[in-house]
Amino acid sequence: MLALALAACNSAPSGSLPRGESPVDTAEFDKVFDDVTAVPGDSLHSLMVIKDGKVIYERYAPGHGPDEAHVMNSVSKSFLSCAVGFAIQEGLLTVQDKVIDYFNDDELPPAAERSERLTGLTIHDLLRMSSGFQHGNIDRQHSENWAKDVFAIPQTWDPGTRFNYNSMNSYLLSVIVSRVTGEKVNDYLQPRLFTPLSIESHEWQESPQGYNAGGWGMYITTESLAKISLFVLQKGVWNGKRLLNEAWFDEACKAQIMEYEGEDISPEEAAVKYAGDQWNMGYGYQFWMDDCGGCRLDGARGQFGIVMPDKNAVIATTADVRNNKILFYSAWKHIHDLL
Repeated sequence: MLALALAACNSAPSGSLPRGESPVDTAEFDKVFDDVTAVPGDSLHSLMVIKDGKVIYERYAPGHGPDEAHVMNSVSKSFLSCAVGFAIQEGLLTVQDKVIDYFNDDELPPAAERSERLTGLTIHDLLRMSSGFQHGNIDRQHSENWAKDVFAIPQTWDPGTRFNYNSMNSYLLSVIVSRVTGEKVNDYLQPRLFTPLSIESHEWQESPQGYNAGGWGMYITTESLAKISLFVLQKGVWNGKRLLNEAWFDEACKAQIMEYEGEDISPEEAAVKYAGDQWNMGYGYQFWMDDCGGCRLDGARGQFGIVMPDKNAVIATTADVRNNKILFYSAWKHIHDLL
């Protein structure tokens, strides 16, 4: 196991986050690795903790290291959220814009067949996973146009009425951002986010049409994941300079919709069912909420950027686990509660 001794090293290469001493005994943090590896077949690849803007702990499993560009899975959505925020900041779109206004007739159903659900669908609905599409099960490998195939799926519910997690919502957002900016999202973010944060290595899967996947497919290092999480904690400020307006994070990182709005239960029943369960605290604009007033960037199989305003800290993980909850609750117990 590669563990970097941070207490004796307060400097870092140019562009890296500053390193500092931990205010607590970081031996407790190691227990997160123990909890994960106690599950047969699961592995924690990296763990980084930032407190008061400085890295106080980082550790990498054998075969992994600080230079590895690791798959982020749905953490990609939170980068997309920032791209939408920048586009709104630049006056290129609004969350109330109608989605169909950004797509061509050959991508949409014939005008006479467009339902009120489709014509009423907004960017706001896509951002908070309430588009009404029950699924996004298109054959991406053989599809000639992902957006066209998504729009061919009937909307089961009225937009805005039910939460239903669907990564193709994020893909549609990626296309929209690209069409209003004239750039792939990955390129659009380069001068606005990646360069200021010194995120040098970043790749993002593309559709056959050349649009970034949006909801998945990004590869970055653990420190880059920690940087974007710190950027979110600081509500769009980096090195004392505001890049993205605070108002975006006020909206993106609050519960825009509750998970139970995708279930056939009442709010009262949900309150009992999810009492004390910080895993079900609502969904924002491509971010999940936590009960400390923060949020998390959350990708399948253990990719996390956990933003903790109450501790002025973030946790970044890369992993290969089958149950994200085990890793999340372990990090909360051994790190959040100790800081």
